[in-house]
Amino acid sequence: MRHLPLPKTIILVFISTLELTACGGDCKSVLALPLKYQFLQQVSLVPYQEKYNIGDTIRFGFTDTGKMLLDTISNTFIKADSLRYTIRAGISRLDNYNQPIPALGYFYTSTNGLTFVQNTSGGSFAVTLFDTNLTACSAEPNLVYSAGVIPRQAGIYLLSFLVLEGINNCYNGSAEPAVVNFLFDLQDCNEDLLTGIASSSIDTADKAGYTKLALAKQVFIFEIE
Repeated sequence: MRHLPLPKTIILVFISTLELTACGGDCKSVLALPLKYQFLQQVSLVPYQEKYNIGDTIRFGFTDTGKMLLDTISNTFIKADSLRYTIRAGISRLDNYNQPIPALGYFYTSTNGLTFVQNTSGGSFAVTLFDTNLTACSAEPNLVYSAGVIPRQAGIYLLSFLVLEGINNCYNGSAEPAVVNFLFDLQDCNEDLLTGIASSSIDTADKAGYTKLALAKQVFIFEIE
């Protein structure tokens, strides 16, 4: 995947606005250390649409050629071939405020063996979470993340990514003082869909926050019909 030039304003958004759920309580000790790296990972998505149908396949991922990752601290690409981490993808339904959480797999079916963790409550919203383990210290020439989902229920959803429980050095097992922030390599992230959600289904502050994240291309919002 090509890496687009990143405007300074976008980089500053990522430096100042970390995903609040990325670490929870598990990596406070890591984030308390001076960061060695703050990676910015661009993610592609196909097909790129605002609306999909039940049964469509939505694929997302990236390829880091030569295992080179952009470090926004030094603003350079570095060889990150000793890293191991888990990407957690979360798909949140935004238009069903305070509804009961359905059974696992109710919203989405994985197309290629993603490990579904759970349907859980993220604030007041139903969230489908699934994890993929990545390791750069392998014989493969590139670091590749490829995943796909098939929607099963209509609604308006938000797709986001985080690195679960920090980054490890896969040669010596030590924890690296590093974070990964994700940027969608898309024209826009459909923030206009938020205006169509009834006020009874989404909190005003949440709507404003999601709009800001979508404008910064940190989350992707889409509708299933």
